[in-house]
Amino acid sequence: MASLKAVQIHEITRISPSFNSPKSANNRFSFPLTFFDIFWFKFPPVDNVFFYQLTESTSTPSHFYSKIVPKLKQSLSLALFHYLPLAGKLKWSSDSPKPIIFYTPPNDGVSLTIAESKAHNFHTLVGSEIYRANELHPLVPELMISEDTAEMISFQITLFPNQGFSIGFRVHHGVTDDSWFELEKFANVAQHGTNFQ
Repeated sequence: MASLKAVQIHEITRISPSFNSPKSANNRFSFPLTFFDIFWFKFPPVDNVFFYQLTESTSTPSHFYSKIVPKLKQSLSLALFHYLPLAGKLKWSSDSPKPIIFYTPPNDGVSLTIAESKAHNFHTLVGSEIYRANELHPLVPELMISEDTAEMISFQITLFPNQGFSIGFRVHHGVTDDSWFELEKFANVAQHGTNFQ
């Protein structure tokens, strides 16, 4: 089987939440963690990869980068407005008894990697054939983590030319116990082009 190690990174960017007004876009937020939240931070982040098959006319690189990627970026920005803790960073200062999630505009947001796979095994990955789990690792982005700060979630969109694309994400389990719900909202905005309640 072809390896997915041939993933070429095209762009790494930061997507910020889309606010309804410029005034609210400048507000800082902090979200204290509960005891239950802190318990989950001892565990490694959760990785997810979802695959989307494209039609022949929409799976070309030119169409993907000019039409699909901008729409996905906008959708992610709109969805993040409803999940501000995911756009922030976990910080544990020396004078605090427990970590706190801070969201500080305009610098905070989620990391989004745009990549392209040179492997030709898209149909193997979406089908019922057996493959090694490490074949998916290049489709999931890293989380930025330092001594006192950690990202909550990061996304990667990977094109398989003339086949389809994947959306992979890595998230700390302490900030979301229902990551499917966030991705469903993100996908809903991308598909219908409107915001949600």
